[in-house]
Amino acid sequence: MSGRYVTWIDGVEALVEILEADAGSVRARIEQEGQPARELRFQRATGEAGAAHLLLEDGRGLPVRMVPASHGAVTAVIGEHRVDVVAVSERDAWLGAGADEHDDGRVTVSMPGLVVKILAPLGTVVEPGQPVLIIEAMKMENEVKAGRAGVVTAVHVTAGGSVEADAVLMEIGDAGQA
Repeated sequence: MSGRYVTWIDGVEALVEILEADAGSVRARIEQEGQPARELRFQRATGEAGAAHLLLEDGRGLPVRMVPASHGAVTAVIGEHRVDVVAVSERDAWLGAGADEHDDGRVTVSMPGLVVKILAPLGTVVEPGQPVLIIEAMKMENEVKAGRAGVVTAVHVTAGGSVEADAVLMEIGDAGQA
């Protein structure tokens, strides 16, 4: 495990860089806009899967349990606090990864963002790979493309509106469904 990841920690965007990792520990730097970068260390706990200790500056370890959620997201449980975390590799973020058009025609994105523009309004005939929406995520505009040929039968978003990860943004049906 190494590299840089664009994350959303309880919905707040952050860049996480894995500085050092081995079988038992991880050292990472977290950068959030408007805050100084900070370094965190995690030590794997023995026994329970997903259990670790967040190593504090005074040497104490705070128990953390990582619980898998949908689509690669995790919930970190720290005492009574629950923190939802979604991460995408920086490479995938730059390439605009995260758009997904399901076999049944539902168009979703795997990361939260803001709708910049609807390129294919209701009734538009689309081809596979045709851009249908522009979503701003991680301060970058990403094209969301149709995964199949058909007609836009429903649009569930508006320009300027926010979208949650995995929400259905648009539906593409067979050409006869217009």
